[in-house]
Amino acid sequence: MKIKLRILTFIIIAVISAASPAQAGFFTGGKLLPLCESGSASENRACEMYLVGITDAHDGLQRLGGLSREYFCLSKGVSLPQIRKLFITYANENPRYLQLPASRLVIGAFAEAFPCK
Repeated sequence: MKIKLRILTFIIIAVISAASPAQAGFFTGGKLLPLCESGSASENRACEMYLVGITDAHDGLQRLGGLSREYFCLSKGVSLPQIRKLFITYANENPRYLQLPASRLVIGAFAEAFPCK
């Protein structure tokens, strides 16, 4: 588990470091989407790790009382390729959100697909 966390931390730092000065401070949906749509296994994996990071952060904040509500509740057994495809579909159907931070776009996609009951 510690290794996965270190890899995820490295990926997030690398992604944020790659942001242009005009977009410093966040990684947009428009930058995440090409990684997710790429035919490259390593880029698809980077996308999936970003998505996992969002779900882990959401879960951690919820457990620590840092969220006023749960924004999404992932179904048990959902796979990384499934959530990547779900994000791709949502992003392509909502191009007006691509300039927003990727985290907002991901949360929107997950909230629509996995609402909490």
